[in-house]
Amino acid sequence: MQESDPFWEPPDTPVTLGIALVPLNYLAHRVEMQDHVTVLNYWAQTQGYLNIELLPCDRDGQEDSVEMLQNPMDMVNLVSNCLRRTR
Repeated sequence: MQESDPFWEPPDTPVTLGIALVPLNYLAHRVEMQDHVTVLNYWAQTQGYLNIELLPCDRDGQEDSVEMLQNPMDMVNLVSNCLRRTR
């Protein structure tokens, strides 16, 4: 059956349900962010919600307790260093 069905996929195949837009400007200012974002499908209809928390981290992935920076451009190389948690 599987060999003859060109649309067959294993049951554990990842499926994209939609996208969630998460603003990262909080990280540029070294501020922790908790938010409830909407997951949209490709027709921009609500598919669900995602509770997120972003924390500034050092290069080792440990929470960084550095206070807010005055110049966000100092974070250009560090924006990718954040601890991602989903709930």
